[in-house]
Amino acid sequence: MKITIKDETLRLLYIEQEKDFIAEKIKYHQRSFYLCLVAIAGIPVCYFMNITFVGTGMFFILVLNFLWAILGVFTLLGILPILLNIKKYKEMRQEHGEFLIKYNRSS
Repeated sequence: MKITIKDETLRLLYIEQEKDFIAEKIKYHQRSFYLCLVAIAGIPVCYFMNITFVGTGMFFILVLNFLWAILGVFTLLGILPILLNIKKYKEMRQEHGEFLIKYNRSS
């Protein structure tokens, strides 16, 4: 549920809360994006480790690599929504800055 404040006077009262909210959301989604990149970067590593350890009897390493590869695939599916959220919150930050300039406020 998206709640937007229509009254600009009320919005002026909550300037700091809005700024903090936007900054927190951007930081959260950027951190999620970096974790996705780490998971995706692990896919080739797992592939080469599996080639190396097949036939050596190190079943535990093979299972961990397989699980990492599954994580990487699911991460590939989730990276687009994360990027869209980052874009959305950066647009919100820009709109918030324009709102502050409109009323001669500093953030």
